Amino acid sequence: MFNFNGITHLIDNGNGTIGAVGSVPAGMMTKRRPTISDVMGGRTRDGWAYVRRAFASVDEALTVARESGATLCQARNCACREVFS
Repeated sequence: MFNFNGITHLIDNGNGTIGAVGSVPAGMMTKRRPTISDVMGGRTRDGWAYVRRAFASVDEALTVARESGATLCQARNCACREVFS
């Protein structure tokens, strides 16, 4: 298991959308009914599975991140900074 120390990173998905990785708040994810794989993999919370969400733009991702209380990466040498600096 990785420890992201509560930090959220924004990445370019390579298809014109922006994604979030690391410690991603539930408010930045899409909730859906869990599959058996979600349950077996421990990816459920409150009866829902939370999955990665693609954002249409960096501005949208930043807005949702701030509204969700995400702590965005501040490391100058992290690749994610190229997306939203």
